[in-house]
Amino acid sequence: MFLRRLVIIIIAIVVLAAGVQFLRSFGVLNLVRNLNIPLEVSEAKKLDIRDYADPGSAGFEKYLIISNEEEINSVMVSGQLKKTLNYMKKDYDFIQYNGSVGQKNQYDSIFITFERLDLLENIEEYFDYANSGGSLVFLVRPVADKTFEKIYSNLGIKSFSNKLYANTGIRLYDDVLVAAEGFVSDNEAIRNSAIKLALDDSVKIHISAFDKNPLLWSKNYGSGKLILFNGTALNEKTNRGLIASIISLAKPELIYPIVNVKMLHIDDFPAPVPEGTDKQIYEDFSRDIPKFYREVWWADIIKLAKKYDLKYSGFVIEIYNNDTKPPFKSAGNIMKKNLLLYGRDLMSIGGEIGLHGYNHQSLAEAGHIKQNLGYKAWESAEDMAES
Repeated sequence: MFLRRLVIIIIAIVVLAAGVQFLRSFGVLNLVRNLNIPLEVSEAKKLDIRDYADPGSAGFEKYLIISNEEEINSVMVSGQLKKTLNYMKKDYDFIQYNGSVGQKNQYDSIFITFERLDLLENIEEYFDYANSGGSLVFLVRPVADKTFEKIYSNLGIKSFSNKLYANTGIRLYDDVLVAAEGFVSDNEAIRNSAIKLALDDSVKIHISAFDKNPLLWSKNYGSGKLILFNGTALNEKTNRGLIASIISLAKPELIYPIVNVKMLHIDDFPAPVPEGTDKQIYEDFSRDIPKFYREVWWADIIKLAKKYDLKYSGFVIEIYNNDTKPPFKSAGNIMKKNLLLYGRDLMSIGGEIGLHGYNHQSLAEAGHIKQNLGYKAWESAEDMAES
């Protein structure tokens, strides 16, 4: 009887161990099937408030963007401004510097996005527009051409240097960026091509470079306002928030829809964890790199999620290599285990996983990689899909 019980116990332990091992293995994934069924939803209703209000009394905003297609920086700044206004659900017209403007007073703000002001005919009319209550905004630092030399004092500039210079860092003097008053950084990654200048007492400085050379200021002008950004950094999408803030300077009673969410994504995660030991990590934590990831960094990330009610979006990469032509190698067994381990953890705390790519090569064919960041071009979209 004892022997029989012992055999049953041993068999149960073996079966249980085999079951646990199976659950830990990749084999269990073959039993999982995606049973999600596409949801058929009716087409969204399109509502326009103009259908429910008198257009003559509602006072809807409208903006004008004036660009110069021959200046690459103007093209880029105009593009970021249009994106920002689109996100804000604002109406605007877009013209080239030599295009017909029509009645300027139909616009709440006029944005000039190029540096050569000599190209703009009858610039006096734009200052008349501001004097009559409009907001005239220069989103790119001008060059010292004849027109600028004629109008610089109207912009609140007391003196300036004809030479452009690259300034770095940033100082914020008010909350033009929400709750950022007093923020200072000497980070050299924050760069602008600017005019070295001094301003008179009629202006309000909102932002300067770290060396205190003014970057953004505004000035009352008659019944309206003048705003000038003394830089070139607004050509990047990372500065759309600053563009939105400049729009709010031009239109103080600005209202626009927001998503009202908090979002936190972890780029390149889950991804292959480097093997080996990092000297600094080992000195501080007495762990190799994989153990540091698991026991220190990831443990802290999970604690933060619980403390602040965060839902992480991870963007998975299977392998780090430079392969852009098939056949594509699969990640090794250890890498796969890490992907599953961290992926399951991420899902278990309410997160989600997006696909970053098979590897970290930018999904672009030859001629479409804008910057030299070491990426290899792909020969076709089919190769991208296969990866």
